Amino acid sequence: NDRVVELKAARLAEAGDVPTKLAILREAAAINRGRDPEAAIADLTAAFLLTPLDALLQAELRDLALAHDRAPQLARTYGQALDALADRPREAIPLRHAAAALAEDKLADKSGALAHYLAILATDPADRRAIDRAVVLAGDLSEWNALANALLDHFAAIERVDDGKLDYAETAAVTSGASATEHWARALADAIATHELSAGMVAPMWARLGRLHRDHRGDVVAAVTSFRRALELGGDRASWLADLVELGCGASTFIIARALQ
Repeated sequence: NDRVVELKAARLAEAGDVPTKLAILREAAAINRGRDPEAAIADLTAAFLLTPLDALLQAELRDLALAHDRAPQLARTYGQALDALADRPREAIPLRHAAAALAEDKLADKSGALAHYLAILATDPADRRAIDRAVVLAGDLSEWNALANALLDHFAAIERVDDGKLDYAETAAVTSGASATEHWARALADAIATHELSAGMVAPMWARLGRLHRDHRGDVVAAVTSFRRALELGGDRASWLADLVELGCGASTFIIARALQ
């Protein structure tokens, strides 16, 4: 065994293909695992970077690295592997999930985890696990623009509006205070305006914004504008007209008349 480890570098230099190099590194890692974990981690790291799409090798490296408190080192390895897969973003999604989980669960790096989840969503906006975590993390970090755009991309991909996710985002903003609520309202309005969604999807979101402006910001003008946009697109007009009447503003009669034309 000692001889195998000693000859590793020479054998790697002579190896002419990736499978041979992987076999050499795996053999060395197996030998080193019990007597020199640091060397075993280094061997598995080198092997993984040769074939970063190998999920079994990635899991083996992860388990060994985490067993020896090497989460930061593992995160750097994941970063190198993701860089190597830059032109294969869809295939890299499982590794990005692993990197995101590592950042969030082991490194307390919410920003890093969010960046990974947003990268996943840029490739596959329908990814449910990524959007679920992105909503939570973006809310925690007050990344309202990123959150609004990711949500609307997701809605476009799944062809429906997920009210539960919008409820979570809105609650996070309102709980964070007036400034966060204003920023969330602006971010959602901008995202609605720049995404091509059906009228049936957009109208309820404008009505939602109207209620947010009315109930949490006390901004009658913005509420009226949002309800008007909802009414012009159709949908649950009776309910939204009632919302407008609750505002008690002079503009309501004019807007109602226009909406019913």
